[in-house]
Amino acid sequence: MDAQNNRCAQSQYLLDFTMFASIKVLDIAKKACLLAFLANVEICATAATVKIVAEGPALANAKMTETERSGSRYLGQHVVGFVGDTFELEKGVHHISLDAPKDYIFDFSILVGDKGVTVDGVSIRPINCKPELQASWSGPKVAVNKDGTVTLVLATPQFGPPNGKGVCAAPAIVPCEMRRVALDVQTSPRGAEIWIEGKKQSVRTNHVVETAMNVCENTVDVLLRLPGKPNCFRKVSLLETSPAKVTCAFARGNAR
Repeated sequence: MDAQNNRCAQSQYLLDFTMFASIKVLDIAKKACLLAFLANVEICATAATVKIVAEGPALANAKMTETERSGSRYLGQHVVGFVGDTFELEKGVHHISLDAPKDYIFDFSILVGDKGVTVDGVSIRPINCKPELQASWSGPKVAVNKDGTVTLVLATPQFGPPNGKGVCAAPAIVPCEMRRVALDVQTSPRGAEIWIEGKKQSVRTNHVVETAMNVCENTVDVLLRLPGKPNCFRKVSLLETSPAKVTCAFARGNAR
């Protein structure tokens, strides 16, 4: 294990030397050593620490969800936090939707790669069956901080009168059942907000939470929020006879 860690550290040094500009925007606190080879050296993949803030009050504290996909197949959505929160994002594409004013949804994609963090796929749409407005939004601006973290600044949207358009689509039907959910939620340090399936609970960690809700596929999404720390997300499989354990360690600015 020591030899593997030494090889990983040496390859990180080489990457820092040869790719300083791109590595600078990545947070090296969270690593996964990939057994890939380039010139016979190991490559250490990293995640990015990203904070999302609003340029003005219109989008402050807006709820954000991430769409889960496998290729082009839609797998669902889960709440990842709110504008003003900090996130740890793995390498890849993250499809984010933002609850905007005027019954609108703002969509954008965060791309985390070897060259840093970029934003793509900015679009806006009214909530299903709501009137379409003369609206515009330029999306997030990417700012790289001195410590290597990234801040996305959400531009202020512009809304005008209705344009006479609007679409109603049939909602997707997912088989779910109402049941009692019990979760033993433990964090270090304690005192984190507990959100289950996008609903804030009345207690904070550490606590056993019992609540009734619609459950699909025997799993629930749990979001834990602690001021000054990146959000912690868990997809939890439920147990029949005892509370399912949910744990998160908030340490050195990172959630593990």
